[in-house]
Amino acid sequence: KELETINTQVIEKITGKQMELANAAFESSTKLFSSLGEVKGYQDLLSEQTKLATEFNEKLLEAARSTADILTESREAYQAWLEKGLK
Repeated sequence: KELETINTQVIEKITGKQMELANAAFESSTKLFSSLGEVKGYQDLLSEQTKLATEFNEKLLEAARSTADILTESREAYQAWLEKGLK
């Protein structure tokens, strides 16, 4: 039962991070396509793409850090569960 709870929590957290990334990608794409009507030239388009790529990259790096934290927490939870079972 405890293992099932740990597994469920890990899956929920990882799935949440995946949804955040999917939303961030969708948001970046939407902003890019919205800006296409507003840009006045190639330089403006390149500047907007760079800005959006930088924003998305920041979100991606934060998701990677958060995922690493989730994996560390889950490793500790699994380790505690295993040690408890061996006693």
